[in-house]
Amino acid sequence: MNSLQSKLAPLYEIYSSTIKPLIAAIEVQQEKQPSQLYNEIRAFNDHVARCYRKGITDDEVDIQAAKAMGHLERLALDCYKFLHVYYHDKAVIKFEKEVRKVDLSTVSNGEFYLRYRRLRTNIFQSLREAKQKEDDKKINQLSSTNRHTTNIRSC
Repeated sequence: MNSLQSKLAPLYEIYSSTIKPLIAAIEVQQEKQPSQLYNEIRAFNDHVARCYRKGITDDEVDIQAAKAMGHLERLALDCYKFLHVYYHDKAVIKFEKEVRKVDLSTVSNGEFYLRYRRLRTNIFQSLREAKQKEDDKKINQLSSTNRHTTNIRSC
């Protein structure tokens, strides 16, 4: 594997293992891909394409790869926000409306309600963290997406 491939391969691994499943989940839920995601995908690919310019230096490749990673990170956060809205609207609001007259603390000796509240809190906390990272422009790595993925899959 040459130097360029070794720098870009991790980006495509993240895209394949994290971004594609998130986009697929959004497409299943909404039956379309939100147009806002296209811009980040285009920008990601644009920075990768720049790495193949004739005469580009290793330092310039590093800069373009870092910028491409930034677009992957924003893309992941955008996906989580779309999924959060979907789950909130379709699951949380609908569920709470349907059970508003039911004492959930009596289900499974209160364990169901405690787990539901904990998962609901985790989802909202994850969304707040994602928005804060985006607002502060302090997105440094995609590892935080693992927590978001775990919370979404737990629902």
